[in-house]
Amino acid sequence: MSSIFSPDSKLMNMLGYVVDLFILNIIFLICCLPVFTIGAAQAGLYTATRQMIDPNDDRSVVKAFFRGFANGFGKISLVSTFFLLLDVILLYTLFMSIDYPQLGIHWLFPTVLLALCLLVHSLLPIFHFRFSCGAIQLVRNCLLLLIAHPLRSIAVMALTWAPAVLFFLNPQMFLDLGALFVMVYYSVAFLFGVFMMVKPFKQLIDDLDIDEEKEIEANE
Repeated sequence: MSSIFSPDSKLMNMLGYVVDLFILNIIFLICCLPVFTIGAAQAGLYTATRQMIDPNDDRSVVKAFFRGFANGFGKISLVSTFFLLLDVILLYTLFMSIDYPQLGIHWLFPTVLLALCLLVHSLLPIFHFRFSCGAIQLVRNCLLLLIAHPLRSIAVMALTWAPAVLFFLNPQMFLDLGALFVMVYYSVAFLFGVFMMVKPFKQLIDDLDIDEEKEIEANE
């Protein structure tokens, strides 16, 4: 019985894992409060959850979160805030097109644009924490990742925006599940997002390595 509760037992490791997810989720929500820092908070959470799935990395996940948050505080925050405003504008346009058909705006047009923006918006922080590039290149790479892996990208989007969709569709259920969102939802969702993008990123890194080798050979 004592071995079950030893520091190195599977049970204690699992409990430590759950505690880390809870702490990361709380820190993430707090860092999202200023709104314009949501992108940086997402980058921090992706950085921390990526470290959690690395068996050879036993560093503090909290430090990993703030390292990712600091790295993304400038560029990713600005790009993410821009897309957040764009999402709100398109959502408002969608509602207006449904409520006021006399405006001549078909609901399908803002719906498609909103879905595309939400997809790119969801991929921004998960791409940023793995690769360093400019804002325009970041958006471009997210679009390429979306085209190359649409199902995985849609899954990441669904995990990211599920609470917001639930809030609009059923506010009472959202409130009933509020404790879940506060405790672990986002950290678990982002952890799954990292898992789903491991293969695409590995392929991308391999392609980049091949391109670098060709460039070196060409220079020689």
